[in-house]
Amino acid sequence: MIWYLRAFKKYSVFSGRASRLEFIMFNLYNLIFLLIALLSGMIANIIFNGIWFGLFAVIYLAVMFIPTLAATVRRLHDAGKQGWLLVVLLIPILGAILFLDAMFSDSDPYKNAWGPDPKEYWNLSRKLARQGKISV
Repeated sequence: MIWYLRAFKKYSVFSGRASRLEFIMFNLYNLIFLLIALLSGMIANIIFNGIWFGLFAVIYLAVMFIPTLAATVRRLHDAGKQGWLLVVLLIPILGAILFLDAMFSDSDPYKNAWGPDPKEYWNLSRKLARQGKISV
């Protein structure tokens, strides 16, 4: 849950980097909450007999559009690619393949044009937490 909240705190931050783990966990929780919204809509539709079926899911998707876009751009930055690579999704099949390759490729191990390695930050924070200097 920390990954979801961490990405949500950076609601509209398109600069910086997001590790592969942060991106995957954010999207996993995003999917779980979307399924909960769909299920809630189905239950509300049964109880109230109205247009509730997809309403909660549409609201959730509208709220999460910008954070998901920002997390995706930060993940692309982590892989050493520009955020504009999202445009490649407009190419029907090849675009999705190229996009997924970029999303799941390994991070740049050192500082790149978009900032320091996020793995370095987490390793340092865990080390300091073990020493009792900070709380994570």
